[in-house]
Amino acid sequence: MKIVVSTDERPGGTDLLQYNPDLIEVRLDLLRGDLPGIVQEWYAKTEIPLILTLRSEQEGGSFSGTADTWSETIMPLLPFASYIDIEQRFSFHARYIREQGVRIVASYHTKRMLSIQELAAIDDALREYGDIPKIVVTPSDEQDMIIFLSFTLHAEKPIITSIMGEQYRHMRPLLPLFGSEWIFGHAGCATAAGQYHINDLREIYAQRTAGHIGNHRMETPHRYSKEEYNNLNTPKSLLADATLIPSL
Repeated sequence: MKIVVSTDERPGGTDLLQYNPDLIEVRLDLLRGDLPGIVQEWYAKTEIPLILTLRSEQEGGSFSGTADTWSETIMPLLPFASYIDIEQRFSFHARYIREQGVRIVASYHTKRMLSIQELAAIDDALREYGDIPKIVVTPSDEQDMIIFLSFTLHAEKPIITSIMGEQYRHMRPLLPLFGSEWIFGHAGCATAAGQYHINDLREIYAQRTAGHIGNHRMETPHRYSKEEYNNLNTPKSLLADATLIPSL
């Protein structure tokens, strides 16, 4: 599990680097000014891998341009990126970006909850063009939480899963315990509702390591086939899965 700190600031405007996160996400859609210059500043200031994200309005960001505008913004920045976040609407450009040696976070964000069959289908679609799928949903109740935790546990790895909004933000630190590769936080100014400060995340995981939250080893979960996903159509069937909930 890796902690990503997301920022919409220049290096000189934040003390992010003092926290030494595993990765830094630069939210291009939230930045104002000379984007190439700001990205080059980050690249010059640190050896921490950079994720460049130009999040669309449709998926919770501020970018309202076309796929061509997205490409025109991203392509000059490839020499400075370890990862580029690409939504499905911009996936036409993924092949070229991968050919430049940059890895792809294939992302999908929605303001609703998905069925476990929809989650599996989106996972498959994202893996067609990306190295790491990232699926972010908005649960409406506790049953949705169970479905999403079960999906995260049984999905092919690597995978990133997360939550939109404040209501179920307490699920964010849980998802890496079920197999999510990364968790996104902030270093003083959140770029998305529900994010935790990196210090809070480290404290949560330190307590788990110390045994205050529980640190029982979990068996490697069985990855569901499409047929098995189709049988998981009710929360009751998920609750019957004995491998679902590790000791927390």
